[in-house]
Amino acid sequence: MKIKILSIFFLLLIPFSLIIGFEFSNGFVLGAYILTSLQMPIYSNVNTGWYFPGIIGMTILSIGWIGSRKLLKGRHPRLVENIFWFVFGFIFLLKAIG
Repeated sequence: MKIKILSIFFLLLIPFSLIIGFEFSNGFVLGAYILTSLQMPIYSNVNTGWYFPGIIGMTILSIGWIGSRKLLKGRHPRLVENIFWFVFGFIFLLKAIG
């Protein structure tokens, strides 16, 4: 039961991480909004440097991807093989919406 809940959590991290770093057509970025509401900087310098929402999004994406591959490898090998295509399709879906 714990492994099932954990694998669902890892799978849900993947689309969440993509939404955090994605810029919609009106300029809204969820990760930037979260960081500014916590009064944290978005860039490492004032307006240049490392873009923290992108770094956070890529970190969460890699955690979700690696975690779901490890937990689901034995039970759902076909799902593990298609995680890349899910991410690829979700990015195109976000681009079509935004």
